[in-house]
Amino acid sequence: MWLSLRVDTNENYISVTAGKCLEDQQLLLFQLKSNLTFNPENSSKLRLWNQSVECCDWSGVSCDDEGRVIGLDLGGEFISGGFDDSSVIFSLQHLQELNLASNNFNSIIPSG
Repeated sequence: MWLSLRVDTNENYISVTAGKCLEDQQLLLFQLKSNLTFNPENSSKLRLWNQSVECCDWSGVSCDDEGRVIGLDLGGEFISGGFDDSSVIFSLQHLQELNLASNNFNSIIPSG
C-alpha cells in the first residue's frame, strides 16, 4: 500500500490518499466526466482527469484506503445542465461527500 499527500493551494485543503484507485471507480468517473457539460478552459479539476494518473490522485476526488471514491468536490467547475435518475454519479456507491456548489444547474438534481 502507498500513501500520497496532495496540497491544493487554490482550494486550501490537504488530501491524503491511501491505496490504489479501483478500475471500476476510474471508469465511472470518466463516464461522469463525459456526461457533464462544462467548459474545459474554466475547469480547474475535470480538465485534469486523465488515464495517466490514478483517479484517487485527481483534483476533487477522495478515496478510501481500498481505492473506492468516497468524495467528489466539483464545486466551481462551471458545470451546466443537471443529472437525471440514470446518472453515473449514482453508481458511485461509496460516495459520502459531494460538493456541486457554484455551478449552473438548470434542472432538478434527483435525491437518489
